[in-house]
Amino acid sequence: MLRNERAVVIKNARLAKIRNNLRLIIFYAVQDKLQAIKALRDPYRRIDNDKLSEFESIESTKLDEEMWNLKEALLRSICVCYTCSIKDKDMVYNPILKAWNCVDCVREDKVWDPRRNLCSTCHSRLVPCPKCGEFYCPKCMTRVFREMNDEFYNKLKLGFSREYLLSRLDDDEFLLLNGKCSCGYSLAKFSKLSEWRKIRNLYKIIDKN
Repeated sequence: MLRNERAVVIKNARLAKIRNNLRLIIFYAVQDKLQAIKALRDPYRRIDNDKLSEFESIESTKLDEEMWNLKEALLRSICVCYTCSIKDKDMVYNPILKAWNCVDCVREDKVWDPRRNLCSTCHSRLVPCPKCGEFYCPKCMTRVFREMNDEFYNKLKLGFSREYLLSRLDDDEFLLLNGKCSCGYSLAKFSKLSEWRKIRNLYKIIDKN
């Protein structure tokens, strides 16, 4: 185990069953809440972004953020293994990932340790988002950003409207084009890598509203 990892182990079978049932109660409560938020959000998703009013756009964003925060809180909680999602095992807290993994994943060395894993594409060192801890490869993200940015502006030159092009982006593409993590945090703000500093000003050109 990594230094500062701590395990929560219950050897009594009856207590373990109670623990597992409590985890399921929390899990399904979160799922019900997510479905309720999704029901409120979906009507906004059926409308083109450029046709949403300012109030509707703000509400849609708030609901998206609420869903993300709930999912992330559940994923990193002791209720589920961050690696395999199992819910009925003893758990070990990983201070690097800021999440819990089951003892089986830890024992079988399935837990991803960013300190010893490199980007599978370019083998560069990964860096964490300072807000949620998710790891990225700045080199690959910079490359993909530039490709998307070039394509965006080439289409603008061909006569496509900015509003139309933005409406065609899915959520992940829009976040990447803005240089943001999936949690919404601006990765361009904190990065000290030269590759990101060179294009930092380009992120300002994209505005969803």
